[in-house]
Amino acid sequence: MSRPTCRAQRNDGEPCRGPSLPDSAFCWSHDESRAEEMAAARSRGATKANKLRALAGRRPTLTNGRALTRFASDVVQDVLSGKVAPDIGRVVLYGCATLRQLVETSELERRLESLEAQLAPSGAQKRDGRQW
Repeated sequence: MSRPTCRAQRNDGEPCRGPSLPDSAFCWSHDESRAEEMAAARSRGATKANKLRALAGRRPTLTNGRALTRFASDVVQDVLSGKVAPDIGRVVLYGCATLRQLVETSELERRLESLEAQLAPSGAQKRDGRQW
């Protein structure tokens, strides 16, 4: 059995399709008796959105250890100061850890290729795509 829908009209003129509350003809958003709750919920949502936007403008190039360290340090400070929500900071720092591993791996590959090129005698045979 489905619940009746809200009798209010949305801002675009269409009828609201939200389920009405058990003790009301309106949904949670349109019930006048819950206006203060609704305002508080909107305020909490705006606060979270603003904290998320604190990271939006930061798009540094994180291609080396120094840049990753600086960025991760800023994220930690922002979490501690309350500018960034802990859940968002946790995800961003996890991404930094993943990027660090990728940067280290690519750096090691580059160094290994350089060493192999230096050690390979001229005219060396190729085996499995590598020079020996």
